Amino acid sequence: MKKTILIFSLALLLFACTNQSSTQNAKQSNSNTKTSTQDQAEQLSVPTTIPQAQAPDYKTVLTRLQNLSSQKTSLSEQSLDWSTQESTITLEGEGFSIYEATDEDTLDGLFSSAQSYLESQGFSIDPFNTSNSSPSFQNLKVSKDQIACSIVLSKDDVSTITIICAPLPQHFSNGENGALSEKEAIQIAESSTQCKQAGTLTQQRFYNENSQTWWIDIDGDKPGCNPACVIYEDEHTEVNWRCTGLAPQN
Repeated sequence: MKKTILIFSLALLLFACTNQSSTQNAKQSNSNTKTSTQDQAEQLSVPTTIPQAQAPDYKTVLTRLQNLSSQKTSLSEQSLDWSTQESTITLEGEGFSIYEATDEDTLDGLFSSAQSYLESQGFSIDPFNTSNSSPSFQNLKVSKDQIACSIVLSKDDVSTITIICAPLPQHFSNGENGALSEKEAIQIAESSTQCKQAGTLTQQRFYNENSQTWWIDIDGDKPGCNPACVIYEDEHTEVNWRCTGLAPQN
């Protein structure tokens, strides 16, 4: 009888130990699962910051222009004469030059590549800075937003190409007193039925400070007329035909 009681007691003790161990393992498993779930939730809730694209500054543009040349060049401080409607100002920027005594084709190719790159980035000929071209001299001045660039190719005794870019003050690209920007004026003109019916918008445009209007030349087919799309600050547009004789009849 005593032997039976002893065996029964040992069985109860073994059962109690086994049950306690299972309970502890279950608690540990639940704790691990909870921690893993919390970690996943925290990972999912971490905000992701997406960097916003920024317009390149003039130094970035210059660096990309440098990369068009197979020759190693270094930037230096350069000044750029820039004409406005009323005067000529000096812009302080940077630039580089390449000298080539014999192979003019290399410089011609670089001039064309630089011009194509700037056009692809939205640069356009500035209305107050006429670009000159001749067999021995080419001068291209373009601007976009707050960046002005000049490409000069000279073929004298030693052929030289010089590329300069500089920051352009805000009011030269937007007009005085925060008027419409050039980009905004172009978008309005392109949406104007009246201006589109008059012909094709050209790259020739300027800001009239007196009337606070943008003028964009139109390539039209009306004899004796040189039409322009006029854009006002309130986004109203009209066509100024600038005819030498009678205005055309619509």
